[in-house]
Amino acid sequence: MAARGGEVVVIEQSASLEFDDALDAATRLLAGGVDFSAVMCDDDLLAAAMVKAAGAGRVPESLSVIGVGDIELSRMLTPELTTVELSAAAIGAGAVDLILEGGADAGAVQVSIPSRLVVRGSTGPARH
Repeated sequence: MAARGGEVVVIEQSASLEFDDALDAATRLLAGGVDFSAVMCDDDLLAAAMVKAAGAGRVPESLSVIGVGDIELSRMLTPELTTVELSAAAIGAGAVDLILEGGADAGAVQVSIPSRLVVRGSTGPARH
């Protein structure tokens, strides 16, 4: 981001996996007084709530929204949600491999999960 003239600001809003709670967290974030042009949510449900909280016409014109998971909901939104695709099969296989290799007994283990960015309509050109 810095190399492209942008700045990363970490702002956390916690929410459960209930949509109304996610919508409340997104609304608080948007009303928090911090000016930002893009938001990366840690799951697609929170990203969907962000799109709804932002209101019609704001995404992606003045706010880009990215989720994680590539759940079916990602394609049901207007605009469709840009998301990081994570393979549930790869996550499950990796977890089983760790257990079979005894990694679960070793404490925290860092693994890499294959992923890819699926660009859809919820992201637009950066604004400064």
